Amino acid sequence: MNMRREEVLARSREEYKNQDEMMVDTLKKAGETSSQIGLVVVAILFGIEAFFFNSFNYGILSIYFSIEATRELVKYVNLKERKQLMMGIIMSIIGLALFVAHLITLK
Repeated sequence: MNMRREEVLARSREEYKNQDEMMVDTLKKAGETSSQIGLVVVAILFGIEAFFFNSFNYGILSIYFSIEATRELVKYVNLKERKQLMMGIIMSIIGLALFVAHLITLK
């Protein structure tokens, strides 16, 4: 009876393992897709405002770069790859500069 229980537990672990991998893959794809869509939306909004209203909304660019910086820094924390750290820092600096530019244009 104990052998049967161990067999069932082993099968259960194997089944959930595949679902966990599928969940990780799905979340990765969702993150990549949402970043790409976010970039398109930001570019369209920025372009419309620049072309039709002759103004620049640095705030939306700041939000996008902040999101991307966070994503890269979280990857660095988990993977410890220097490339993610550098990209995260660069995007953070750009996001902060765009945030300051947005505040300056508000006055």
